[in-house]
Amino acid sequence: YLRFLAEKVWLHVRREIPDATLLVVGGGLPVKEQELLSGIPGVRLTGFVENLELEYKSASVFAAPILSGGGIIVKILDAMAAGVPVVTTSYGNEGIRAEAGKDILVADSPEDFARELVMLLKDPVLRNAVAERGHRHLMVNFSEERMIETLDAAYQELISTAG
Repeated sequence: YLRFLAEKVWLHVRREIPDATLLVVGGGLPVKEQELLSGIPGVRLTGFVENLELEYKSASVFAAPILSGGGIIVKILDAMAAGVPVVTTSYGNEGIRAEAGKDILVADSPEDFARELVMLLKDPVLRNAVAERGHRHLMVNFSEERMIETLDAAYQELISTAG
């Protein structure tokens, strides 16, 4: 998904916000990918970081263009927990089930994804509103109590069908 973001989305964002920076956080990126990304204006590679939470909290927006699969994408939950507004795809929101346009922004084409990123980057009021609603969605639907309830219900269903 990083190539999608860097090659197809980022140029649209930079046209609208020429000084925007795409921070690629984490280690283990193949050398070919590092070379490709380091040649794109506004892209900065951090490599491995000790405190990932600080990186989330320093971000204006979290971009997660999940292009296949689905389920619960933990990185998106981490961003929401840190109070960062998220732009993702339909796949990225599949397991999270946040309300698109309010708790999270969802876009599937490169142009729409870029438009949502730009909108959040340019509008601090919207950015804060999406961040707050996303955090609230996380607390309601992914709290420890809620996860225990969900696991218990699945366990009870498993027992009732096995017996």
